[in-house]
Amino acid sequence: MLPVWIGVFFGTALASYMVAEMPERKANEIELIADVSATNFIAYRSAVQKYLQANPTATGTVSDANLVTYWAPGFQKNLPWTNMISGDALYIYSTTNYPPNTLDRLKKKSPNFQLLGTKNPNTGRLSSYSGFDTGIALPASIPANALIMMGR
Repeated sequence: MLPVWIGVFFGTALASYMVAEMPERKANEIELIADVSATNFIAYRSAVQKYLQANPTATGTVSDANLVTYWAPGFQKNLPWTNMISGDALYIYSTTNYPPNTLDRLKKKSPNFQLLGTKNPNTGRLSSYSGFDTGIALPASIPANALIMMGR
């Protein structure tokens, strides 16, 4: 009978550990993925800005092939990020869904950046990080709900 009680005790201890630790580990994993995504987004934006300094008359989308020489050492492009230059505005944005909490991490990594948010699917304008409508109309080619950082 003693071995059964020992087995029950250790089984209960293991279950308690998993119930307590797994949600915390999952939350930490989500934050880590979001942090990597935000860092990648900022590095991509930096490469496009460096390209624009060398090529100030560029318009449209700067291809990845043109950006390779401007990427930071070890940078690997995250497929959802792309860019568009229209007039004096530079748009760095996501073409597909991005990891949860990426917008939060971007806000923490660039706290003074005002033109950071998402494309409102109803109005087609930039919704700020805090959710208010900025009134800035975005190009139609940027998908709805895309993560966007504007500037030049």
